[in-house]
Amino acid sequence: MFRKNNKFDQRKLFSFIQNLPKCVKDAVYGSFAPDFYENIFKQIDEEKFRGLYSEKYSRPNKPVNMLVSLEIIKQLFGYTDQELIGLSIQISV
Repeated sequence: MFRKNNKFDQRKLFSFIQNLPKCVKDAVYGSFAPDFYENIFKQIDEEKFRGLYSEKYSRPNKPVNMLVSLEIIKQLFGYTDQELIGLSIQISV
């Protein structure tokens, strides 16, 4: 079953980001991550993938924008599938 991912539109009240040391926050915000998030991740139109999912009530999809973003990162940095799996596990935790 297709469900549009809109969780990224709202900031969480309590987030692990708030507990990171300042040097780590500076590293994250100084990297490509904020630009990637704004210019790529948020621009992925999940509705185009609706037809790939069953209309029957079933387990919801993994957010398409997350899957496409991971594939872009994989190609951009030359990661293997194993490295990408490790990265996606770290991101979703």
